[in-house]
Amino acid sequence: HEMPKDRNDPLSQQNTKDRFYGTNDPVAKKMIWRKHQIEEAQKRGDAEKGEEDGDERAIATCYIRFDSKDETTVNISISEGDLRDNFYSHGEIASVRMHQDKGAFVEYTSGE
Repeated sequence: HEMPKDRNDPLSQQNTKDRFYGTNDPVAKKMIWRKHQIEEAQKRGDAEKGEEDGDERAIATCYIRFDSKDETTVNISISEGDLRDNFYSHGEIASVRMHQDKGAFVEYTSGE
């Protein structure tokens, strides 16, 4: 990299050792400042948003493993609808992800 031509640029005053160790590093300071800004914005957003609005992501996930080693369950096929019907009684389902014949993830909208 070349050094900045503008002598007022904070990067023009920096030496290689400072950059390597992160001391007197304007780039590191800017990155840390941005992280603090994002955290503050999230805190303000969470306080304004309130707890009842919820999160767009699923809060609780349940993994169901299909037992294919048992002779009585080898020929049974389980569909997404079957899982939704049987697991809806535990809470509102956000999504169901099937993984071949190995199992499925049922994601709920609340953690209860």
